Parts: sequence; C-alpha cells; structure tokens
Amino acid sequence: MTTLQYDNIQIHSTRFYCRRLTTKDATIKYLSWLENENSATYIATAKQTNTLSDIREYILEKNKADDTLFLAIISNEDHEHIGNIKYDNINYSTKSAIMGILIGEERFRGKGVAQEIIEATAKWLKENLQILNIFLAVNRMNLPAIKAYEKIGFLTVTTDEFKVQSKDAIPMVWRV
Repeated sequence: MTTLQYDNIQIHSTRFYCRRLTTKDATIKYLSWLENENSATYIATAKQTNTLSDIREYILEKNKADDTLFLAIISNEDHEHIGNIKYDNINYSTKSAIMGILIGEERFRGKGVAQEIIEATAKWLKENLQILNIFLAVNRMNLPAIKAYEKIGFLTVTTDEFKVQSKDAIPMVWRV
C-alpha cells in the first residue's frame, strides 16, 4: 500500500474548501461539537474524545495512518472551521474507503454542506487515488442524514459487503 501524503492538500467546492486537519484545529469550539447532545448521539468517537488533549491525540493518530485522509471543512467566506470529513481504511485493491463526516457548526446543518463536501472529496479520491466505492455507517435514527446520503446516491448494502459495529447502524455505499 502506498503511504497517503496530503500535507498541502486543498479540495475546493463552491462554498467551502477542505485541508488537512491538524492539532491546531483541536479547539474549544471543536470540543463543543463533540459535547453537543444533538451531534454527539451520532458520532462514534464522541465518547472517546472528551478533552482537547484527546482530540489532539486522535488527530495525530489518524494523520499518521497510511490509509486515512482526515480533513477540516473550512468556509470560503470567513475561513471558519465548521466540521470535518474523514476517509478511513482506504484500500487501493478494492478501490474503497469508509467515510465519516461531522458538520459541527449547527448553523451550517441542513444547508447542503455535507452533499457539497462529500461530492468534492469523492471526486478528488476518484481522480487521485482511484477510489470508486465509499462506505459509511449511519445511525438508523438519524433520518436527516439518511435522506441526505440517499440524495447524493448512497444505497443501503448488506452487512456482508460492509460490516457495521452497531446494531443501530445502517451500512451504505456510494459507487462514485
């Protein structure tokens, strides 16, 4: 497997851009996203990262991984960090990756940010890493997210194709 190098990466969409997430992004604001009841319910790592030090360690761990692309979502308008998108388990032989996204700033939720960012980063993954299958697990109670993923083109898949760790999660795939 090739080591994933993306220190200077910038992926642009209409209203946002993504750049590598760094420990400088581990702020009180970021911590508040994980403590927010509305979002923490659906974030698998929220319980593991309850201090700024935990967040920094998590970022470092993910950035050291050869198979992970961890990006900050930044507003073009004011350069505010509003969330993150992460692609784990990037597998060049199966041309697949597992995605997770967090729109941390509540005022940006329900505004099409996830769709815009997922489409832009998926295009980059396809063009630069030949990734054609993006998997995710979504909590079955998170109906707005499920609808948003379906609008993009994600489909529910069998657990044989993509194993989920929670009985409350629905496995989905988007064939880019």
